[in-house]
Amino acid sequence: MDLLDLLYPPKCIFCGALLEKKKGKLCVCPSCLSELPRTENRDIPTLQGVDRVFVPLRYEGKVRSSLLDLKFSYRSANASSYAALIAPEINKDDFDLITCVPVSRRTRRKRGFDQSELIAGELSKLTGIPFSRLLFKRAKNKVQSTLSTWEERQENVRGVFKARTGTDLSGKNILLVDDIITTGATVSECAAVLRNAGASSVSVCALALA
Repeated sequence: MDLLDLLYPPKCIFCGALLEKKKGKLCVCPSCLSELPRTENRDIPTLQGVDRVFVPLRYEGKVRSSLLDLKFSYRSANASSYAALIAPEINKDDFDLITCVPVSRRTRRKRGFDQSELIAGELSKLTGIPFSRLLFKRAKNKVQSTLSTWEERQENVRGVFKARTGTDLSGKNILLVDDIITTGATVSECAAVLRNAGASSVSVCALALA
């Protein structure tokens, strides 16, 4: 255990239990690790414009609470553990760049961070795939969780995202990172923007499937 861990003992991101030691960047106690609601590659949705989808966990119980803590209790340190849970799903040789679904400037200023960008950055460190901010959110829209149907969510994000100026992704295979996938309307819209910028393929990963 290094000095930082002695001063600030690592805690499980799902239950808060003190850890005797952490496994790399994974701060999860053995009990929670064995009980996590894993998707086991079942019920993973097919998303429009997306080649592959990687989501290890379901958005329920302790996983849901932990992600809410990240967003609203400012537990940004959780991102490294989320990335460590996603990383085994990813073959680094399949992708040229990692990017993320961006939040609005207003949300970023309020929270002080973009949760998907934090996860994407940590995933880049673990896999060696370069990270780049390829997208930005250019328009305000309703919160997706307030809309009930896929059609409403799809219309709500239409034209909301844009590739950064000068972005040329010709022939590139992109891994797009989000924290949660619900209907997939948001990541599908982002994938369309990346393809319009020349991406050869766009795959998506997230920690949890709602």
